[in-house]
Amino acid sequence: MRLYTLTLQELGVGFAVVNNLDGYDEISLTDEFKVMTNRYETIYRPSDLGFALAPQKALSGGATPEEAAHIFDAVLQGRATQAQTDCVLINASFAIQARHPQRPIDECVAVAHEALASGKAWKTFCRFVELNS
Repeated sequence: MRLYTLTLQELGVGFAVVNNLDGYDEISLTDEFKVMTNRYETIYRPSDLGFALAPQKALSGGATPEEAAHIFDAVLQGRATQAQTDCVLINASFAIQARHPQRPIDECVAVAHEALASGKAWKTFCRFVELNS
């Protein structure tokens, strides 16, 4: 994590490098997680941002590519479990903040939530697939 951060700092770009303290290379909400940006380094608990802890078994990514695709579609269409949706929301929130560093993280969570709830994320994904097929 530190190597990525130092490299990105040298490049002078905005960034957010995240990992869960229990070993995941993303924010999984199974434990505390660390966020390192070009502006700060913080350890969060899921509850700090209004999220519940998620059991590891609730976050299976699927045993096959087809199962993973089904879960992905379910999240974007509002049919996923709360744990799956929350993990996407929290990771998207820090990605939004990396792009818009002036926004506080709670505002980024609201933007991510609105994109999922309104169907905008699903429509954007469908457009992406259409343009790249």
